[in-house]
Amino acid sequence: MTKQNHTTNVYAIFFLVIICLNAHVLQAQDFRPPARGLQVNQPLQLSKKYSAGMVHGEALFGVPEYGSKRGPLRIVDAMEGNESTGCDKWTLPASIKNAGPFFVLVNRGKCHFTEKVAHAQAQGARGVIVKDNKYLRGQPVSYCPGPHYEEPKRKNTGNNIWEPCVAETGSAANTDQCYCYESGKTIYGTTNKAKPLPTMPQCTDGGETAEYVPAGGQCDPANDISAPCWKCSDGKFHASNCVLDQQNCVDEYNLPFMSDDGNGGTISIPSFIVSDYDGEMLRQAIQDEDKNGPVFITMAWEVPQLETVDYEIWTSSEDHNGAEFKRDFQEVALDLIDKTNFRPRFFIYDGVRQGCMREGVTCSNQCIMDGRYCAPDPDDNFETSISGADIVTENLRQMCIWDVLTKEVIAKGGKDNTPLIKWWCYANKFANDCYGEDAAMVSSEKFAQCAKDTMDNVKIDKVKVQACIDSSGGVMETCSGTGSCRNKMLEKEILDRSNYGIITLPTIVVNGVVLRGESESSGGAAEALAARAICRAFAIGFAPEVCERWLNPIATSNGAGQASISFTATLSSTANEKMEYNPEIASRLISTLSLKLGVERTSIKLGKSTSSTSCSGGAAKCFLLPVTLTNLLCTDQKDETETVAQLLNKVGSCEQNVVTAASASKEVQSLEGKAFYFHTHVTNDGVTHVITARMSNLQKDCKALGGVKGQSNQGVSVGVVITIVVLLLVVIGATGFLWYRRVRNDMQMQVQSILAQYQPLEEMNSKKDESDTAPML
Repeated sequence: MTKQNHTTNVYAIFFLVIICLNAHVLQAQDFRPPARGLQVNQPLQLSKKYSAGMVHGEALFGVPEYGSKRGPLRIVDAMEGNESTGCDKWTLPASIKNAGPFFVLVNRGKCHFTEKVAHAQAQGARGVIVKDNKYLRGQPVSYCPGPHYEEPKRKNTGNNIWEPCVAETGSAANTDQCYCYESGKTIYGTTNKAKPLPTMPQCTDGGETAEYVPAGGQCDPANDISAPCWKCSDGKFHASNCVLDQQNCVDEYNLPFMSDDGNGGTISIPSFIVSDYDGEMLRQAIQDEDKNGPVFITMAWEVPQLETVDYEIWTSSEDHNGAEFKRDFQEVALDLIDKTNFRPRFFIYDGVRQGCMREGVTCSNQCIMDGRYCAPDPDDNFETSISGADIVTENLRQMCIWDVLTKEVIAKGGKDNTPLIKWWCYANKFANDCYGEDAAMVSSEKFAQCAKDTMDNVKIDKVKVQACIDSSGGVMETCSGTGSCRNKMLEKEILDRSNYGIITLPTIVVNGVVLRGESESSGGAAEALAARAICRAFAIGFAPEVCERWLNPIATSNGAGQASISFTATLSSTANEKMEYNPEIASRLISTLSLKLGVERTSIKLGKSTSSTSCSGGAAKCFLLPVTLTNLLCTDQKDETETVAQLLNKVGSCEQNVVTAASASKEVQSLEGKAFYFHTHVTNDGVTHVITARMSNLQKDCKALGGVKGQSNQGVSVGVVITIVVLLLVVIGATGFLWYRRVRNDMQMQVQSILAQYQPLEEMNSKKDESDTAPML
């Protein structure tokens, strides 16, 4: 091969990988979340219109409440704050913000989704609904305002039947022929025209982005274009409806997912995107609040509840974010291993769909089987080191490891899932030792050998794993004369990935429901989100006790606030001198402790870090970081510091005989020298590193608010209760005795008074005859 041809192929590979990524996102849009996840509760007419829910797309950032819902809450319009897109520093009127929790409606456009939602969160919103600015195929091109919010229709002049007035192609739609109910009636007629949707035009510069200028704004009155209108990037203005302006309308087949531009990590509220038409219905109802009352909606994330929960993690062996997730989720998975059915899934690029098998096109060593199954080059070096084909092979190897371990469990009766722990041990050790800046990525041969060494270390049968790979169809590079040239396991991953709409890694699926939201570069919120979703997916009465840790964390702000544990965490990494302590490391540390210990993030306080060269484990550089866990409960009946000590003693275990929290030491001092681990990016090299946090200088403060342990403001001890009861009985007895004495004295005085009245008579008769013959009185 000539140098010129080789260079051409390299560019072809790069180009195809980019196409693959983009096409993958488009393909994933075929998946839609259930419409019932967005319900309109009020007003009544709109609630009836959307009785089955409102079709929507989900955000890939924020923290959805899977297995739960948010609402019904009032939804308000950002236009109330004179900012329709939610991008500028708009402020809602105090009368709205002070009226209770609320959602907010904003328009798409002008800035990224994350910026809109972040500002709404700052305004106090509990969720955001984004109104799309493009036609959605199959939906109306105009709308009918209240009170009925009926769907506009056009009359078929051939058969006089009223038909839906929908957009098949944006430019062909004619809103001038769309009508609503006759005034005061519930039948269609030709006197009440529907109003055109304010849909974005295709700008003359070819762009698909334009800024919406709401009523009252400045447009182009010289050319008879008044607000509302659209302003394109070339400075030209267009009417608010692209059809009336005879512009090509921008339309789409499905609602998009709201992507994360890297700034979604601080967003904690959920958000949906709805169509241009459905969003206009919400806006019209909000404008009619004086007539029909406030608009209330509910955002819900239903997860089927089962006695045994099924969940999957979609990832890949070169997935940096997935490596972080799997390492930090390991203890959660082990805690749930006997109550759940877990299965690892792998993202395989479909080379057929992306054209890698077309004649004259080669994806070189990024694929196996003549371009059928592919993966991106992990180090972007197409000439040396490992390739996409190595990643596909490793993904299949990890799938087969799980298959071999599962068969081992079944062979033993299926009652003990302990052997499955080995998959987590392998996956995490492989990520540490074989893939990364300091791992075996020099060549395909060393990469494969590292995988074999890791299987030996974890005690996985390599022969059985290879037999699984071969029986699935193998991993040959070329298929000449080999028949069908397909791998059944990889084929299934491609099919299921398309059906689920997997577009980011890692992605969690619980009981068949894809979890969107916190997934990448988001601290440890993704792990906590998955743990809560799994626990909420259990049928009532079947959730394991460990779920209480994630559903109802300790050390909350409304806790006793009496106790704390403090220690110095010595942070070191394989990056050695390249390691620099930064906010990302701090965030991951807090998230890791919060997840593993079941404590509120806000209760974890970090002090000022200091650099050191006196590090354990041979590290050339480390950082000393003061850590304090606050707001822990400490009474005679419950000491949460002991719970925390047990869980800290447990973290990091990956042997078959995993230390359980119940059998671990409760003593805080037993943690001296103990280490726990987490993954993050420690430098700007874009590589995931393992962070070792070794604990020292441990101290426990268990003083109650009043002074000593036992004086809790959360409850009263049994001894105190008994003492109070005895004192009450004494007081009651003493009071009764005093009352008895007083009553007796009063009776004696009354008797004496009565007797005193007869004393003269007795004296008068004292000298009379008292013989038997004497007369009787």
